[in-house]
Amino acid sequence: MLEAAFSEIRNRTYEVVAMGFDVPKHRLGLNDNGNPLKSHQMYLNNTIAQDARRLEFKINQLFGFDGMKTFVEFDLDQFN
Repeated sequence: MLEAAFSEIRNRTYEVVAMGFDVPKHRLGLNDNGNPLKSHQMYLNNTIAQDARRLEFKINQLFGFDGMKTFVEFDLDQFN
């Protein structure tokens, strides 16, 4: 009984931290109430999309693309 209460308090604390820092619950070992699509979407928004933007910038910079006529942009639409 005491262990279950402690587990519930810990999980609620993790949820508050996740909300406060905009961290996906799955990164803290929590589930999103059986909604894997929500976790997947948050992972894409918080991880892959940011990495893609960083790579786009570096590739454009490396090849000297002007960003108007010639540029590199990753198509992440398939993930939505």
